[in-house]
Amino acid sequence: MKTVSSPWIEALPDPIRASLGPGPFTRCRIGLSGAEVWLSEAQALKIAPVSIESETERTALRWLQGRLPVPALLADARENGKDYLLTSRLDAVPAIDDALLDDPDRLLIFLSGALRALRSVKTDGCPLPDATGAKLRAARENVLRGLCEPDEALLTAYGFPSAASLLDWLERNRPPEEPAFTHGDCCLPNLFLDHGGSAWFLDLGRAGIADAYTDIALCLRSLRQNLAGVYGGKIRPTISEQVFFSALGLRPNEEKLRYYTLLDELL
Repeated sequence: MKTVSSPWIEALPDPIRASLGPGPFTRCRIGLSGAEVWLSEAQALKIAPVSIESETERTALRWLQGRLPVPALLADARENGKDYLLTSRLDAVPAIDDALLDDPDRLLIFLSGALRALRSVKTDGCPLPDATGAKLRAARENVLRGLCEPDEALLTAYGFPSAASLLDWLERNRPPEEPAFTHGDCCLPNLFLDHGGSAWFLDLGRAGIADAYTDIALCLRSLRQNLAGVYGGKIRPTISEQVFFSALGLRPNEEKLRYYTLLDELL
């Protein structure tokens, strides 16, 4: 972590500086996909290149206030090709916290509650009406520009020789969707548990109305990867798909699990 200097603060857009609380601010370097995030005790400042995702996150944060536990949006600005989002900092731990990963029963209760909370959001008036369509457009752009790095082993396992062939299949085989509000990138590092046991949600750049299996598929994949130590953590016993869906009170839809997992490979 690195402490923010005064000249750095002075270079921020006026609306951000006006709402910036006391420091010090330190830079967080954990899983931020090209964005900068600076943290103080009470605030978080996210700086990202202007993109559809940064605009979606701003829109989602504004609309979700009072609808879902997300950080308060304190100020935002767009300047010199960058989007700035200043929010409150969560007093909570991420789902990748060792204490949660070591306690599968507690972790499943938390994850199932988080997924239910997302599905419970009433979508009337949601300004993000087609999250899957937005993802498909982003996937096409990424493939055309050579920006995606899909898991080659996964593509081979499903019979796709290239990212382009996967994109073609995704565009032709979009499943019928049951509309729900979705986080869109429902991986464990984006889900937080507060001291009262409530779930909170971060990084909403892919949020919007889609099928709930968008979140279910990515949450299940993230759970498996984190328990397997894919990101450097210790290897823990796996949780079966049956146990995961039992916690959700649902029967798995393998078609949708496959589709939304594969779509995420191109994002």
